[in-house]
Amino acid sequence: MTNTNDDSQLRQAYEGELKTLTLFINRLGNALRGIDVELDHKLTKIRSLSSGKPNLTKLRPLFDEVGNLLQKHSSMNERQIQEARENAKACIHNLKRTPDFSAEARIQLRDLLQQIDEPIYSLSQLLLLLNKVILLYRQYLPHQTESSSVQAKEQLSSLQNELANLLSSIDFAGATSSALNTIRQQLMGELGSQQLLHNSMDILRLIIRGISEERQSAQQFLHSLNDALSSLAQVLDSSMKTSENASEEQNKYNQQLQQQLNKLSASIKESDEIQQLKQQTKMHVELLSTTLFQKSEAEASAQQQLRRQLLSMQARLEDVESEAQMYKRRLSEQTFKSLQDSLTRLPNRAAFEERLQLEYQRWQSYAAALTIAVVDIDNFKVINDNYGHIAGDKTLQVIANMLKKSLRDTDFVCRYGGEEFVILFPQTSVQQATELLDKSRSRIKNIPFRFKNKNISITISAGVADFGTEDSKTTVFERADSALYQAKKQGRDRVCYQ
Repeated sequence: MTNTNDDSQLRQAYEGELKTLTLFINRLGNALRGIDVELDHKLTKIRSLSSGKPNLTKLRPLFDEVGNLLQKHSSMNERQIQEARENAKACIHNLKRTPDFSAEARIQLRDLLQQIDEPIYSLSQLLLLLNKVILLYRQYLPHQTESSSVQAKEQLSSLQNELANLLSSIDFAGATSSALNTIRQQLMGELGSQQLLHNSMDILRLIIRGISEERQSAQQFLHSLNDALSSLAQVLDSSMKTSENASEEQNKYNQQLQQQLNKLSASIKESDEIQQLKQQTKMHVELLSTTLFQKSEAEASAQQQLRRQLLSMQARLEDVESEAQMYKRRLSEQTFKSLQDSLTRLPNRAAFEERLQLEYQRWQSYAAALTIAVVDIDNFKVINDNYGHIAGDKTLQVIANMLKKSLRDTDFVCRYGGEEFVILFPQTSVQQATELLDKSRSRIKNIPFRFKNKNISITISAGVADFGTEDSKTTVFERADSALYQAKKQGRDRVCYQ
């Protein structure tokens, strides 16, 4: 009786555990469904074999296979968690680099980054962190879109100004010049991206057309020069032949004269009578006179012909010289314009590069002091935005003129680009250059600018640096630019040096 009760209890316990195992298998299958097709198939087969009276012989291999698959997915999950962690950290770092991200959001990012750096043991924990990252992106997205729009506008405006400056240094003649000037005026106003693109394409077409016209003009000049040289060669050849013919004629007449003189001499020796001698002498003198006259006529004719040829040659040379002078003058004008900023009439960036190279070579040879200053108009964009590009142009012209007037004749002032100027101070220390530039800054600050019936004070900031033993042109310029950044950072309207 006792054995029967024990067997019954064991059976009930076994069936209960089996039922629990079957329930666990079913729940495990539901939880893991969809993760892997092979795993779904194995779990379905286990559920089928576990219903009713389970076949343990067939179940054991399936359990092993499922265990291997779960181990495989466990390793894969660890890799995916690590990849997701790294991607989340990259997203956070991207957000942190955004300049207009709020301080409160930066604190949230820092806390979230610390949480991600801590060990993550489950997908649910990772999903919670990723959800926080997504929420921050969703909160920031509208601000980012607005910021991107503002940045795009600034880039368009900067591109417009750069194109306008480039057009100022291009010089073509005729209709091409007029068309480029019209586009430059358009660039001074508000343009959309499509209109700017169309204008850029028009500029390219006009430049290509202008270059083609210049090339054709140069070819015409070269053809004209070639024709002129050919004509000169022909005239010279003809002159040489005329001269040779004249020389032959002169030799012929000289021989005739010599023969006649010889005959006269012989007649004098042979003649015994005075009357006969007179007649023979008279005849020979007449022959000599005729020959001399013919010789004189031939000489005059040759000289007249040679004079005509020389006059023709001189006229052709004058035409060639006139054309050459015209092209020389045009090339000089183009060279001058290519080195001058058309708005401020200051030397441009290309002229600065040439002068810097010259001063740099002098500095290397003689080790005399050499200083560079980079000057920038403070809040220039505000002037353009609030009062228009015409006001901005006027501001550039006035400040350029004041910089030129307030500095020494030996100082080289150029418009480097946009609202930026660069100054070279030969044989000047950084302290001396800073003092000179600070006086200019003060004078500019006191200029009474007036736009739209409003009095405006416009200031400049400047960075100064001098050449040292190990310096190159680039390193000194970068130091001056860095000093300018310091002046801006310290509140603008000041001169800093490094």
